[in-house]
Amino acid sequence: MPRQTRKNTRFTGVYVVDLSSGDQTFFIRYKRDGKLIEERAGRKKQGMTGAKANQLRADRMSGKLENNAEKRARLLSQAGRLRINGLWKEYLRIKGNHLKGLRTDENRYKNYLSKPFGRKFPDDLFPLDIDRLESEVS
Repeated sequence: MPRQTRKNTRFTGVYVVDLSSGDQTFFIRYKRDGKLIEERAGRKKQGMTGAKANQLRADRMSGKLENNAEKRARLLSQAGRLRINGLWKEYLRIKGNHLKGLRTDENRYKNYLSKPFGRKFPDDLFPLDIDRLESEVS
């Protein structure tokens, strides 16, 4: 595989690599906590430009956005956790046949809880979310 040749852009810390397919890939380099980080920002075919890559670099340097390694670590830590939908399925699996008001519970979950809370983790629920649900139901 031939060595990639980088071309500087007019933005500091943003580089372009020409690919054999004719596309271009933008890379960003920045320092965060004294550590040099280099990561791929995106391809030109996907809509990435030098200015967008520079904005991404600025956001990553300031800490507004997490870098790829931090994002990957966060997703791996959440891999074993259940969302509200998963908790509901576990509840049904454990209590399913022995629950007297199963149909009522299913309807309540489907009508009121699945849309606003289904994809959230239990840690991400705030009292304000529950207050909103109470005001919508009443």
